[in-house]
Amino acid sequence: MNAAGHSHGAASRAYGDAVTRVDALVGRLLAAVRQRPTHAREDGTILATTDRGHTAHGGRSG
Repeated sequence: MNAAGHSHGAASRAYGDAVTRVDALVGRLLAAVRQRPTHAREDGTILATTDRGHTAHGGRSG
């Protein structure tokens, strides 16, 4: 997703497609955690971070 945003910009189809793919993967991860038996679950936090911003048309903003 990062490469798509920096290369093609936040307004690009490539970036939108990458966001959709990552969203699906995060959904699968969360579903897998929720499906574990209650006694086997661990406490924890899932964090999503960015490297920095980018412009709507590609390139880095910072």
